[in-house]
Amino acid sequence: MRAGEPQVLTEITNDGCYVFVMSKRLQALLATEDPLQLEEVAHKWSHLRRVDGEFVEQGEAVSHLAELASLARTATGQGARLYCSVR
Repeated sequence: MRAGEPQVLTEITNDGCYVFVMSKRLQALLATEDPLQLEEVAHKWSHLRRVDGEFVEQGEAVSHLAELASLARTATGQGARLYCSVR
């Protein structure tokens, strides 16, 4: 966020929904990370969310990040960008 990323593509609605495009750098990192590093990052993310008052179970965080990494690999392999919808 501090580096102006991710780039929000739609206006954020009253219910907080919006779409953003993941930075090329983050997409590349996710596409190439190994599973053990992703698990470590997921645990850190889970902890940071907890500190912010949102409970994300570590197993759930690992699962979400692994799925996101898979999508990043697919998008990268197709020469495409990764877009995310937040609801």
